[in-house]
Amino acid sequence: MTKQDGNNSQIDFFTYISTFRSFLAKNTYLAAFCSIVALFIYGIKIFSYNISMDTELFIGYHYTNWDSIGRYALIAFQKLISVNRLNLFRENFFAAFFLVLATLHWCHFLQFFSGKEEGKIATTVFATSYIVSGIWVEQFYFSLQSAEVSIILFFVPAVIALHIDSLIHKNHLKLFTAILCMAFFISVYQSIIIFYATGLLIAFIFLSSRIGLTVKDGCILIAHMLLGTILYFIISKLLTVVLGVKSSSYLSKMTKPDRSYLLNFIKYCYILGFGNNPLASTLFDNFMAKIARTGEQAVFELHKQSYAISNTAFYPAAAAYCFLIIRNKKYTTIKKILLVLIPFTVLIFPAVCGGICLNRTQFVVPLVTAFIYFTILTNLSGNKKIIVAVMLLYCSYIQMQRSSTLFYCDQIRFESDLNLAQNIDKEIKKTDFTGKKVFLYGRFTPSYPYEFAYGEDIGKSMFNADSRHDIVDSTRRGIGFMRAVGFLYEPVEEDTDNMLEAREHAKSMPHYPSEGYVEVYKNILIVKLSEEEIPDQPL
Repeated sequence: MTKQDGNNSQIDFFTYISTFRSFLAKNTYLAAFCSIVALFIYGIKIFSYNISMDTELFIGYHYTNWDSIGRYALIAFQKLISVNRLNLFRENFFAAFFLVLATLHWCHFLQFFSGKEEGKIATTVFATSYIVSGIWVEQFYFSLQSAEVSIILFFVPAVIALHIDSLIHKNHLKLFTAILCMAFFISVYQSIIIFYATGLLIAFIFLSSRIGLTVKDGCILIAHMLLGTILYFIISKLLTVVLGVKSSSYLSKMTKPDRSYLLNFIKYCYILGFGNNPLASTLFDNFMAKIARTGEQAVFELHKQSYAISNTAFYPAAAAYCFLIIRNKKYTTIKKILLVLIPFTVLIFPAVCGGICLNRTQFVVPLVTAFIYFTILTNLSGNKKIIVAVMLLYCSYIQMQRSSTLFYCDQIRFESDLNLAQNIDKEIKKTDFTGKKVFLYGRFTPSYPYEFAYGEDIGKSMFNADSRHDIVDSTRRGIGFMRAVGFLYEPVEEDTDNMLEAREHAKSMPHYPSEGYVEVYKNILIVKLSEEEIPDQPL
């Protein structure tokens, strides 16, 4: 490691923490601005009551299987901050609060490792792009883990600073602490690994020119990342043995290639930059319809899912970013190569997982997008910088509108589901049913206005779970929601007596909202929500 400017001693963890405090004091305007933006987007989540995916199971049963899918730190985190029962208002408030803090933290992170203050324009554009990203809307839709993930996002930059400190000053205790923290972060939410790695790469790029970090140092950091990942798997395996928990195949299923693997990846790339984009609709929709092999309806559904995720500026901004990096004569060849790699980090998880589960595979997109914008502006000056900043802020404004609309539409979804739960309960009370076991046949698809927006998960009815993977999944979700709002029925299980007979019997019943959609069959109460148990799924 070569010392170039004598600043090695200033790049340490404690200096980082002290300068973060001074950064907050100097940038109260930015804190106020981010708070207003967060309130605009997340206000309805903070001040309204809305049961979202997974939350209904926890409220209804005190149920969780996170230890079986390697999220043991998430369980520990919840035990640490929870008081008896889940508090949705607390979860949603802390999710928004720590998202604001994390945004400010990343702004300071860039300033600290770049070694210079880039001014209010670049910093404001970075903060706006980061905080309005639709991926946070998708992620924090899961209220059950929103606060915990948001808190971890706030701590990631500080641990990266500790990690870099351990490399520069060869401090083994700091290195062990950083790797242990990294393993802890991964066990809260696995996608944080690529988020952490990208942040580490950004810090390394800045320091490669400032204090002469070498390729060898980069390889050491990669080895550290591998150690942290291995440590996570070791701890996860040990805990499943100690706790007697059977590991779930939930995550491994995501990386299992099948015939839709490439199609899902194409879908991801399309959504990332072109979904819900009028220009892209004109140019690419016919092509996507042919690829999907299910016609225009598939593309229509794709656009609606894109409402939260797509970023019209991503591809042109990435192209402009690479152009400015390559033509910058101040950057070394190695630095140019590393900087050009940044936009491609958004493809790592989608390539592994085939583009499925967008709220997981796109976890790093907010950071990468904001960094691309930030770097473009730091390579411009004068009127060009102001014009581009206004354009990028406008793109962020559009995404801010989308994000707030998603939460608004999901509130409509919640009220629709609540109305269905009340109607089902009324019909059940008309029967002579004295048990608690209920079987929901089919899936409920409410009629929303054409403009209704939803993402991959947000906005979907709780009575519309995918039953292709588990024939009682729709029942578990729907009855879990009913229990969460006070209707204490029990879902059937796969080994319940007469369940297969009940499924056959349900085929001859009328479906909701027709008379007779609720019927007692032997020891099971059947609620038929739709004619087809497994509706066709476009794309």
